[in-house]
Amino acid sequence: MPSLSSDLISQARMLANLEAGRPKQASVRRSVSTAYYGLFHFLIEESTSLVVGAAHGDVQNRQLVGRAFVHAKMKSLCQEFTKTQPSSIHGLLRQRLATANAASKASMAQVAQTFIDLQDDRHSADYDLAVSFSRNDAMNAYQRAHDAVGTWNRLVNQDREFCRFFALSLSFWPSLASRQS
Repeated sequence: MPSLSSDLISQARMLANLEAGRPKQASVRRSVSTAYYGLFHFLIEESTSLVVGAAHGDVQNRQLVGRAFVHAKMKSLCQEFTKTQPSSIHGLLRQRLATANAASKASMAQVAQTFIDLQDDRHSADYDLAVSFSRNDAMNAYQRAHDAVGTWNRLVNQDREFCRFFALSLSFWPSLASRQS
């Protein structure tokens, strides 16, 4: 059964290609926004499965925990995972990130940066009418969301514990971010 996130990412592609010729702004803007929401829901689905459990009996608990995710806080955590200078990383994450596999950190940084970029693009698509979007912009947003999902899926197979660390951090970042260490 397809998940909401995969349906949203597929819908982003469909919206980008909805009209022949020059697409309507409504279609490409909605495509960009939908690509972001696809990645947003994917990270929630994956995080809640890793933290709460993936069994059928865990559905209600995953749904409950999923409601705690906040766009801005998710972006804030993703920014921590893209930092390259250990001294600039939040104290609660510094040690674990310092000991992580370099390839895992690079892959997670790619997913995190894509989330940040797509959230910024979504804000422009949804609120900045001075910006015009093209089909290429919409397809680029779709492709970035699609690629981030692929990167995550490879990473979770290679380094599940690092993904679990990210998922735990993402799940509890609203309360962790305000603590020094």
